[in-house]
Amino acid sequence: MVILGEADGRHIRYRSSARPGDIVAVSGNLGDSEGGLRLILQEEGKSRTKPEEKYLIRRHYRPRPHLEEGRFLAGQPEVRAMMDVSDGIDSDLRRIMERSGCGVKVFLEQLPISPALKKCAGRYHWNLDELAAAGGEDYCLLLTVAPEKFTGLAEKFFRRFGRPLPAIGQITGEKNRLQYLRDGHPVVLGKSGYDHFKHG
Repeated sequence: MVILGEADGRHIRYRSSARPGDIVAVSGNLGDSEGGLRLILQEEGKSRTKPEEKYLIRRHYRPRPHLEEGRFLAGQPEVRAMMDVSDGIDSDLRRIMERSGCGVKVFLEQLPISPALKKCAGRYHWNLDELAAAGGEDYCLLLTVAPEKFTGLAEKFFRRFGRPLPAIGQITGEKNRLQYLRDGHPVVLGKSGYDHFKHG
C-alpha cells in the first residue's frame, strides 16, 4: 500500500535541521511496542491475563501515531528537526545525525518508560535501556528544539495534551557520534535500533 499526501511547506520539519545545543525530546513513552512483541514471542499461544502485559501487547498490535501532536509541534518555530520513532531512537537519531552533520548525547535516566514496561522488565529481567533506545514501532515523535525555547514549548505541550514533553538528550557538534550516558557516565548498549538496509 502506498499513501501520498501534501503538506504546508511552512510546517515541514526535516531531519537535516538539528543544530548543536538543541534539546532532543520525544512525545511519548519508549519501548512499549518492543515489550509487547517480546511477550508475544516468549510463549506463543500463552494467555496473558496481567493488565500490564495486555497493555504492552495492545501497544504492539495497535500503536497510536502522534498525528495531532505532530501537527502542533510542526507549527512551533522553535522545533527544528522532527521524525517519527519507527525503528527505535538509536536508529532514528543516527538518521538525524547523518542528515544534520551532528552528534547526540542521550541521557538514559531521562527516557520516558511506562509503568507497565518497568513492571514486565523487572519480571522477565529485560534491559530497560535497550528496550527504550532500540525498540521500534512506538510511533511517537523524536524532535530537536532550540534550547532557549524548550521550557516554553514543554509548557505549551502540557497544556495542550495533558502530559510532559520529555527531554532525553542534546545535539552536539561531534559529527556522527551517538553517546549514551547514565548519571554522566558512558553506557554501551548491547542492542541497536533497526536498519532496513542491514536487515534484508
